[in-house]
Amino acid sequence: MLGGILIDDRGRRWQDSSPELVRRIGYHDPAIDIAGYAVRRGLIHICAWGNGMRVSVSAGRFALPALASALRAVHERAPGRILLAVLSGEAWSYAICADAAELAAHAEDLAADKPFQRRPWLAIEKNAHALKSSPTFGRTAPIIRLWQQSRGRSPESLMSALRAAKLLDRSVLARPSRRSSRLVVDHFGSGFSGIMEPCKSLLLVGRDLGDDYDQSYGAWVAETYARALSQRRLHLASIDATIKVSEGRSIRARYDRALMPWTERSGELFILGISINRSLSAAS
Repeated sequence: MLGGILIDDRGRRWQDSSPELVRRIGYHDPAIDIAGYAVRRGLIHICAWGNGMRVSVSAGRFALPALASALRAVHERAPGRILLAVLSGEAWSYAICADAAELAAHAEDLAADKPFQRRPWLAIEKNAHALKSSPTFGRTAPIIRLWQQSRGRSPESLMSALRAAKLLDRSVLARPSRRSSRLVVDHFGSGFSGIMEPCKSLLLVGRDLGDDYDQSYGAWVAETYARALSQRRLHLASIDATIKVSEGRSIRARYDRALMPWTERSGELFILGISINRSLSAAS
């Protein structure tokens, strides 16, 4: 990343040394750094920070279009880590974020133009670097190595491997239905207690994937599993989702998910999803 950028309230990006921007924001005191001055005026500043990025905002001053543009900029550059610097009054506070989804979770409630209707779910695709940089993705590494070493051919020991890695309760297995284009659940782990009661997970076996209380979320999950299976490749994503779990009750789940397509000896295909929670909370 060469130099820093400033993002205005319409989401437009400027080099932080842009003469035109200097004029627009009325900067005229060289004793004050332009980035700090611009942040106080409600712009968002993004710059290099070691092997990552620093994103600076002023609480209650920046606009949501600016944040959306900043999230795109972060996602485009895929930094190893992100430092969110928040100015409140004259005091700075800091948070380390693993990706754009986590940055959004920290920053969206600080915008000037809330409340707003947030998207029900956001998925940020990750690359293999996440297996080393993220503790949650790191938990899936033994199974991903098994998938890579076997070139996606399912070993008889897969369930044992999931159990040994303590991931069986966070796993979902599904295969194409012989009667429709849907995926049918073979296994649904009991560790999704924040979303459903453990006993309910047993009732999902043999049913269409995504066939649960929140039909919109379930349809989205089924579509992402089906796409990963059709593309025959590993999918890693950090997800921020609002999920309806019962009448009048929704939760906000932030989790990391790995999707792996497998081929059995018979030639039949199935998809394995492993989801590791980062946080669960009541949806606001």
